[in-house]
Amino acid sequence: GEYAGSAINYGKGNSEENVNFSSASGFTVGLLADYRLYKNLYLMAGLNYSYLQYKNQQSGSYSDYTVSQTESYVQMGTLQYNFEESYNMHLIEVPLMLSYRFVLSKYGSLHINAGGYVNYGLSAKLKLSGSSEANGTNYIRLGDFISEPAGDFSKNMMYEADIDLYKKLHSYTTIGKSGDMGLENQYSFSFQKSPLKRFNYGLKFGATYELKGFQIGATYNLMLSNMANDDYFEGTRIPILLETGQNNMKGYKQKINSLEIKLGYVLRY
Repeated sequence: GEYAGSAINYGKGNSEENVNFSSASGFTVGLLADYRLYKNLYLMAGLNYSYLQYKNQQSGSYSDYTVSQTESYVQMGTLQYNFEESYNMHLIEVPLMLSYRFVLSKYGSLHINAGGYVNYGLSAKLKLSGSSEANGTNYIRLGDFISEPAGDFSKNMMYEADIDLYKKLHSYTTIGKSGDMGLENQYSFSFQKSPLKRFNYGLKFGATYELKGFQIGATYNLMLSNMANDDYFEGTRIPILLETGQNNMKGYKQKINSLEIKLGYVLRY
Protein backbone atom coordinates (compact mmCIF):
# COMPACT_ATOMS: atom_id res chain seq x y z
CA GLY A 1 0.00 0.00 0.00
CA GLU A 2 0.89 3.70 0.01
CA TYR A 3 1.50 3.86 3.76
CA ALA A 4 1.74 1.67 6.89
CA GLY A 5 -0.59 2.86 9.64
CA SER A 6 -1.70 1.35 12.93
CA ALA A 7 -4.92 -0.28 14.13
CA ILE A 8 -6.27 3.26 14.62
CA ASN A 9 -7.48 5.20 11.58
CA TYR A 10 -6.67 8.92 11.79
CA GLY A 11 -8.41 9.62 8.49
CA LYS A 12 -5.44 10.91 6.51
CA GLY A 13 -5.10 7.94 4.17
CA ASN A 14 -1.48 8.80 3.35
CA SER A 15 2.07 8.68 4.70
CA GLU A 16 1.18 11.10 7.51
CA GLU A 17 -0.27 8.03 9.24
CA ASN A 18 2.91 5.94 9.02
CA VAL A 19 3.67 4.21 12.32
CA ASN A 20 6.91 4.79 14.18
CA PHE A 21 7.03 2.10 16.85
CA SER A 22 9.43 3.02 19.65
CA SER A 23 10.40 2.12 23.24
CA ALA A 24 10.24 -1.56 22.28
CA SER A 25 11.27 -3.91 25.09
CA GLY A 26 10.33 -7.21 26.71
CA PHE A 27 11.56 -10.43 28.20
CA THR A 28 11.30 -14.21 27.74
CA VAL A 29 11.43 -17.00 30.32
CA GLY A 30 11.16 -20.69 29.62
CA LEU A 31 12.38 -24.26 29.74
CA LEU A 32 14.49 -26.05 27.15
CA ALA A 33 15.36 -29.72 26.69
CA ASP A 34 17.90 -31.19 24.28
CA TYR A 35 18.51 -34.64 22.82
CA ARG A 36 21.73 -35.86 21.20
CA LEU A 37 21.09 -36.99 17.62
CA TYR A 38 24.65 -37.78 16.57
CA LYS A 39 27.95 -36.90 18.21
CA ASN A 40 27.92 -33.08 18.54
CA LEU A 41 24.50 -32.59 16.90
CA TYR A 42 21.51 -32.03 19.20
CA LEU A 43 17.77 -31.43 18.85
CA MET A 44 16.35 -28.76 21.18
CA ALA A 45 12.69 -28.13 22.07
CA GLY A 46 11.15 -25.90 24.69
CA LEU A 47 8.29 -23.82 26.00
CA ASN A 48 8.69 -20.06 26.48
CA TYR A 49 6.58 -17.20 27.80
CA SER A 50 7.27 -13.77 26.26
CA TYR A 51 6.15 -10.25 27.13
CA LEU A 52 6.53 -7.37 24.66
CA GLN A 53 5.69 -3.67 24.83
CA TYR A 54 6.06 -0.80 22.36
CA LYS A 55 4.55 2.61 21.53
CA ASN A 56 3.45 4.74 18.60
CA GLN A 57 2.87 8.51 18.49
CA GLN A 58 0.51 10.23 16.07
CA SER A 59 -0.12 13.96 15.65
CA GLY A 60 -1.46 16.13 12.86
CA SER A 61 -4.07 18.65 11.81
CA TYR A 62 -7.07 19.17 9.56
CA SER A 63 -8.43 22.29 7.90
CA ASP A 64 -12.06 22.68 6.76
CA TYR A 65 -12.93 19.95 9.23
CA THR A 66 -16.54 19.20 10.20
CA VAL A 67 -16.21 19.05 13.98
CA SER A 68 -19.86 18.27 14.68
CA GLN A 69 -23.26 18.61 13.06
CA THR A 70 -26.92 18.16 13.88
CA GLU A 71 -30.18 18.91 12.08
CA SER A 72 -29.95 22.53 13.29
CA TYR A 73 -26.26 23.47 13.07
CA VAL A 74 -22.85 22.60 11.63
CA GLN A 75 -19.46 23.40 13.18
CA MET A 76 -16.53 23.67 10.78
CA GLY A 77 -12.94 24.77 11.27
CA THR A 78 -9.45 23.50 12.03
CA LEU A 79 -8.55 20.49 14.17
CA GLN A 80 -5.21 19.60 15.76
CA TYR A 81 -4.72 16.19 17.37
CA ASN A 82 -2.11 14.28 19.35
CA PHE A 83 -2.33 10.58 20.33
CA GLU A 84 -0.20 7.94 22.01
CA GLU A 85 -0.70 4.22 21.38
CA SER A 86 0.76 1.88 24.02
CA TYR A 87 0.89 -1.81 23.13
CA ASN A 88 1.59 -4.87 25.28
CA MET A 89 1.55 -8.52 24.27
CA HIS A 90 1.77 -11.84 26.14
CA LEU A 91 2.82 -14.87 24.07
CA ILE A 92 3.47 -18.59 24.48
CA GLU A 93 6.20 -19.90 22.18
CA VAL A 94 7.29 -23.42 21.24
CA PRO A 95 10.79 -23.47 19.65
CA LEU A 96 12.34 -26.44 17.84
CA MET A 97 16.00 -26.12 16.84
CA LEU A 98 19.09 -28.05 15.81
CA SER A 99 22.26 -27.30 17.76
CA TYR A 100 25.82 -28.09 16.79
CA ARG A 101 28.33 -27.93 19.65
CA PHE A 102 32.03 -27.19 19.45
CA VAL A 103 33.95 -28.41 22.49
CA LEU A 104 36.39 -25.67 23.50
CA SER A 105 37.69 -27.05 26.79
CA LYS A 106 36.91 -29.62 29.46
CA TYR A 107 34.06 -27.45 30.79
CA GLY A 108 33.29 -25.01 27.96
CA SER A 109 31.51 -25.33 24.60
CA LEU A 110 30.11 -23.13 21.84
CA HIS A 111 26.63 -23.92 20.49
CA ILE A 112 25.40 -22.82 17.05
CA ASN A 113 21.59 -23.05 16.98
CA ALA A 114 19.03 -22.76 14.17
CA GLY A 115 15.40 -23.77 13.73
CA GLY A 116 11.88 -22.48 13.93
CA TYR A 117 9.08 -21.62 16.32
CA VAL A 118 5.34 -21.27 16.59
CA ASN A 119 3.67 -18.92 19.05
CA TYR A 120 0.20 -18.29 20.39
CA GLY A 121 -1.00 -14.88 21.56
CA LEU A 122 -2.48 -14.97 25.05
CA SER A 123 -3.19 -11.25 25.10
CA ALA A 124 -2.60 -8.21 22.86
CA LYS A 125 -3.82 -4.86 24.18
CA LEU A 126 -3.68 -1.33 22.84
CA LYS A 127 -4.17 1.52 25.31
CA LEU A 128 -5.01 4.71 23.41
CA SER A 129 -4.94 8.20 24.89
CA GLY A 130 -5.02 11.54 23.17
CA SER A 131 -6.53 14.97 22.73
CA SER A 132 -7.79 17.30 20.02
CA GLU A 133 -8.35 21.04 19.79
CA ALA A 134 -10.87 22.45 17.33
CA ASN A 135 -11.56 26.08 16.45
CA GLY A 136 -13.92 27.44 13.84
CA THR A 137 -17.30 28.81 12.91
CA ASN A 138 -20.90 27.85 13.72
CA TYR A 139 -23.38 27.67 10.82
CA ILE A 140 -27.17 27.45 11.14
CA ARG A 141 -28.61 24.54 9.20
CA LEU A 142 -32.03 24.44 7.53
CA GLY A 143 -32.39 21.06 5.89
CA ASP A 144 -29.64 20.86 3.26
CA PHE A 145 -29.10 24.61 3.36
CA ILE A 146 -26.29 26.06 5.50
CA SER A 147 -26.59 29.74 6.45
CA GLU A 148 -24.00 32.46 6.83
CA PRO A 149 -21.61 32.25 9.82
CA ALA A 150 -23.32 32.47 13.22
CA GLY A 151 -20.46 32.91 15.67
CA ASP A 152 -17.25 31.10 16.57
CA PHE A 153 -16.61 28.01 18.67
CA SER A 154 -13.70 26.30 20.43
CA LYS A 155 -13.63 22.67 21.59
CA ASN A 156 -11.04 20.53 23.33
CA MET A 157 -11.59 16.80 23.61
CA MET A 158 -9.86 13.90 25.37
CA TYR A 159 -9.89 10.35 23.96
CA GLU A 160 -9.52 7.06 25.84
CA ALA A 161 -9.67 3.45 24.71
CA ASP A 162 -8.58 -0.01 25.84
CA ILE A 163 -8.58 -2.17 22.72
CA ASP A 164 -8.21 -5.95 22.61
CA LEU A 165 -6.41 -6.63 19.33
CA TYR A 166 -7.69 -10.22 19.24
CA LYS A 167 -11.37 -9.16 19.29
CA LYS A 168 -13.74 -7.88 16.59
CA LEU A 169 -15.75 -5.37 18.66
CA HIS A 170 -14.07 -2.14 19.75
CA SER A 171 -15.05 1.16 21.35
CA TYR A 172 -13.55 4.44 22.53
CA THR A 173 -14.69 7.32 24.71
CA THR A 174 -14.45 11.08 24.18
CA ILE A 175 -14.66 13.58 27.05
CA GLY A 176 -15.15 17.30 26.51
CA LYS A 177 -12.57 19.57 28.17
CA SER A 178 -14.01 22.84 26.82
CA GLY A 179 -16.82 23.73 24.46
CA ASP A 180 -18.63 20.52 25.46
CA MET A 181 -17.28 20.59 29.03
CA GLY A 182 -17.71 17.20 30.69
CA LEU A 183 -19.82 15.77 27.84
CA GLU A 184 -18.92 12.10 27.43
CA ASN A 185 -19.61 10.04 24.31
CA GLN A 186 -18.82 6.42 23.47
CA TYR A 187 -18.42 5.11 19.94
CA SER A 188 -18.49 1.39 19.09
CA PHE A 189 -17.41 -0.45 15.95
CA SER A 190 -17.72 -4.07 14.85
CA PHE A 191 -15.47 -5.77 12.29
CA GLN A 192 -15.46 -9.13 10.51
CA LYS A 193 -11.87 -9.83 11.61
CA SER A 194 -9.80 -8.86 14.63
CA PRO A 195 -6.75 -6.62 14.00
CA LEU A 196 -4.22 -9.35 14.88
CA LYS A 197 -3.93 -13.13 14.53
CA ARG A 198 -3.19 -15.29 17.57
CA PHE A 199 -1.08 -17.98 15.81
CA ASN A 200 2.24 -17.03 14.18
CA TYR A 201 5.50 -18.70 13.22
CA GLY A 202 9.06 -17.92 12.24
CA LEU A 203 12.76 -18.80 12.38
CA LYS A 204 15.27 -18.66 15.22
CA PHE A 205 19.04 -18.71 15.02
CA GLY A 206 21.86 -17.77 17.33
CA ALA A 207 24.84 -18.84 19.39
CA THR A 208 25.39 -19.81 23.03
CA TYR A 209 28.48 -20.26 25.16
CA GLU A 210 28.23 -22.81 27.97
CA LEU A 211 30.61 -23.13 30.93
CA LYS A 212 29.94 -25.68 33.67
CA GLY A 213 26.21 -25.61 32.93
CA PHE A 214 25.90 -21.81 32.88
CA GLN A 215 24.90 -20.37 29.51
CA ILE A 216 25.03 -16.94 27.89
CA GLY A 217 23.90 -16.39 24.34
CA ALA A 218 22.02 -14.39 21.74
CA THR A 219 19.11 -15.48 19.55
CA TYR A 220 17.49 -13.63 16.67
CA ASN A 221 13.79 -14.26 16.00
CA LEU A 222 12.59 -13.70 12.43
CA MET A 223 8.79 -13.84 12.07
CA LEU A 224 7.65 -15.25 8.73
CA SER A 225 3.89 -15.02 9.18
CA ASN A 226 1.88 -11.80 9.03
CA MET A 227 0.38 -10.92 12.43
CA ALA A 228 -2.09 -8.53 10.82
CA ASN A 229 -5.49 -9.58 9.47
CA ASP A 230 -5.75 -8.17 5.94
CA ASP A 231 -9.53 -7.74 6.15
CA TYR A 232 -9.13 -5.39 9.12
CA PHE A 233 -6.15 -3.29 8.03
CA GLU A 234 -7.34 -2.93 4.44
CA GLY A 235 -10.74 -1.74 5.72
CA THR A 236 -11.78 1.33 7.69
CA ARG A 237 -10.06 0.27 10.96
CA ILE A 238 -11.15 2.26 14.07
CA PRO A 239 -11.87 5.85 12.93
CA ILE A 240 -10.83 7.75 16.05
CA LEU A 241 -11.69 11.18 14.56
CA LEU A 242 -14.74 9.78 12.73
CA GLU A 243 -12.88 10.32 9.45
CA THR A 244 -12.01 7.17 7.49
CA GLY A 245 -10.03 8.74 4.64
CA GLN A 246 -8.98 6.74 1.61
CA ASN A 247 -7.46 3.50 2.85
CA ASN A 248 -4.42 2.57 0.75
CA MET A 249 -2.97 -0.08 3.05
CA LYS A 250 -3.37 -3.04 0.70
CA GLY A 251 -0.73 -5.68 1.42
CA TYR A 252 -0.14 -4.39 4.97
CA LYS A 253 2.18 -6.59 7.04
CA GLN A 254 3.06 -6.49 10.74
CA LYS A 255 5.79 -8.71 12.19
CA ILE A 256 7.86 -8.92 15.37
CA ASN A 257 11.58 -9.48 14.77
CA SER A 258 13.62 -9.45 17.95
CA LEU A 259 17.07 -10.05 19.40
CA GLU A 260 17.16 -11.96 22.69
CA ILE A 261 20.05 -12.05 25.14
CA LYS A 262 19.86 -15.35 27.03
CA LEU A 263 21.11 -16.28 30.48
CA GLY A 264 20.46 -19.81 31.74
CA TYR A 265 21.57 -22.90 33.53
CA VAL A 266 21.45 -26.44 32.14
CA LEU A 267 21.02 -29.58 34.23
CA ARG A 268 23.00 -32.44 32.68
CA TYR A 269 22.16 -36.08 33.47
